[in-house]
Amino acid sequence: MELLHREFEIRNVDTDSKEVTGIAVPYNEITQVGRMKEKFMPDSVNVNKLPKLFYNHDEPIGIVRSMNDQEDGLHITAKISDTAKGQDAWTLVKDGVVRSFSIGFVPVEHTLEGDVVVRHKVDLKEISLVALPAYEGAIITEIRNETPETNNLGETTIMENTIKETVDLNPVIDDLNRRVAVLESPKTTSFTTPKIRTYGEYIKGLINGDEDAQTMYRALTTVSDIPGLVSQQNFVTDIKKVVDTGRPAVAAFSSAQIPPSGMTVYYPQVNVQGATSTVQAAEGDALNNAEFTVSQGSATIKTIGGYNQVSRQVAERSDPSYLEALFRMQAIGYAKRTDQECIAVLTANDANFGNASVAAGTAKAWLTAAADLSAHIYSAGGLTANFMLVSKDVFKDLAGLVDGVDRPLFSALNPANNIGTANIPRLEGNLFGLPVIVDVNLADDKAYLCSSDAITNYESAGAPFRISQETVTALTQDFAVYGYMATAMNNVNGIGRFTF
Repeated sequence: MELLHREFEIRNVDTDSKEVTGIAVPYNEITQVGRMKEKFMPDSVNVNKLPKLFYNHDEPIGIVRSMNDQEDGLHITAKISDTAKGQDAWTLVKDGVVRSFSIGFVPVEHTLEGDVVVRHKVDLKEISLVALPAYEGAIITEIRNETPETNNLGETTIMENTIKETVDLNPVIDDLNRRVAVLESPKTTSFTTPKIRTYGEYIKGLINGDEDAQTMYRALTTVSDIPGLVSQQNFVTDIKKVVDTGRPAVAAFSSAQIPPSGMTVYYPQVNVQGATSTVQAAEGDALNNAEFTVSQGSATIKTIGGYNQVSRQVAERSDPSYLEALFRMQAIGYAKRTDQECIAVLTANDANFGNASVAAGTAKAWLTAAADLSAHIYSAGGLTANFMLVSKDVFKDLAGLVDGVDRPLFSALNPANNIGTANIPRLEGNLFGLPVIVDVNLADDKAYLCSSDAITNYESAGAPFRISQETVTALTQDFAVYGYMATAMNNVNGIGRFTF
C-alpha cells in the first residue's frame, strides 16, 4: 500500500511547552488535490492510534499527545521535542513560517460522489509540520504551556502520495517545491476519477484524445489498477459481465495473465499420478515413491478480436450510444471466440479423461457416474470436482430427469424431495450440489465433470478493452477490439467425461 499525504494548517502554538494545536483535517470540505477532488468524512480516522510527529516527513521531532473528533474536523495536540531538529522546527512554527500539518495515511474505505473522492476510513501513519497546507481549514490554532501528558482519543486524516515523496527531501526546501517534486516523482500515484459513464464515451474519448479516456485505457490494459479508477466504473463491470456470460467455459476454469513477451505459454502439466505418499513403516525404511509425472506443457498465444470500419465523421461526431452498440457487439464476438478456443482444448483431450457411462439415461445412472468421476478426479488428479459442463441437448435431458415415482429431480422451486434446480432461460442449474454450466459452443452429447484447476486460460490484461485505430484514408478509421489468449490443459485427471 502507498502512503498518501495531505497538508492542513496549524492553529495554535504554546511557546512555553512547545505544543501545537489545530485541525489535522477539516470534515466535509471539498478540496482539489492534483487532478482529483477529495473530502474527508467524520470518524474517518482511528483515533486509538496516535502517530509520531515529524518535520517535513523527514525525521521524528515529537509526539502527538491527543486527537479529538469535533464537528468541524479532527483536532490534535502535538508536543515538539527538545532536539536540534525540534528546535529548528519550533523556531519556524513560533515565527509563523511553518503553519501547517501534513498527514500521511493509507486509504481503507472510500466512495465516489460525482468527481469527489469521499474518504470514509483511512489508516493514519504520520503527522508532519510543513510550510504550506493543501486544505485551508486545517490550521494551527494554539501554542500552549507545558501540561501533563494525556492520551485522549482523537482522529487524524491523510493524503495521497508515496512514503518518500522525492528522493532525499531537503527540509529547508520550500514546501511548495517539495509538493511539485512529489507530483513529478514516478513513485507517486494519482487517484483520478474519469468522467466516463459508458463504453461508448470511453471509445469516443480515445478517438478525440481525451486525457481521462487515455488514463482509463492505460489502467485497463495493465495488471495494476489505480484504486477506484477501474473497479468503480460501471461500464467496465457491465462489459466484463457481457464477456463472462458469453464464454461460460472460460469463466468456469481458472485464469492467469499471459507472459509479458513471447508467443508461447509454458506451464507444468501433470500427466499420470499413481501411488501417493504413505506412512514410513519403520525408522530408516524407504518412503513410498510417489509415482506421477510432470512435464513442461506449452500453449500458443493467439490474437483474438474483430474490427469495424467507420468514417472519421462518425467516429468523432456520432452519439456515444452508436459506438457503445458497436463495441458491445465486438465484445460479444470476442467472448464467443475465446470460449471456442477453450472448448477446443477441452474436447481435444477427450481420450485422456476418465469416463463413466450415463447411457441408461436415468437419475441413478447420472448419480453413479458423477460419484465415480468425482472419485477419479480426487484420486488420480489430486483435485476436487467443482462443476458440470454440458451441451444444450444434455442439459435438456437432465432437466427432464425423474426419480422412481416420476417426480422431477430438477425444480425451480427446489422442494425437499428434489436434488437439483434448473434455470432454463439462463441455461444453468445445480445437480447433486454441483453447478451445471451449459455451453452452447459444445457439440451435442458432451458432458464433463470438472475441477476448475484442470485448465488455465492465459489472457492479456484488459482484454477485450484493448482498442487499436488505424487511419486507412484521410476520412476512414478501423477500430478493433482484441486480446491475447492461450489455453493450457494443466491436469487431464482433473476432468471426467460422461459417455452416452
